[in-house]
Amino acid sequence: MAAQWIVVSGSAAGENVILALMKTLLEQWELPADWPAEVPVIVQAGVDGDAAGCHFRTSETEQELVEALHRSATTHAVGLRTVA
Repeated sequence: MAAQWIVVSGSAAGENVILALMKTLLEQWELPADWPAEVPVIVQAGVDGDAAGCHFRTSETEQELVEALHRSATTHAVGLRTVA
């Protein structure tokens, strides 16, 4: 039901920062307008696990992940479709 979240954080992120963000995500079931700089990506599971929404703090982080996914897909002969 889109209430499953993965918070990707760097080692500099403090436990309290992550817990506060998780509390917001789980209580409000929506992406906050702004989130800590130590969290570059928040992933939201789609219905039945058939998809995942990746929310990026910056467009640079988004581009890095898309490029890495394309490289990996090519290496493993897997089709990849990204939706903006």
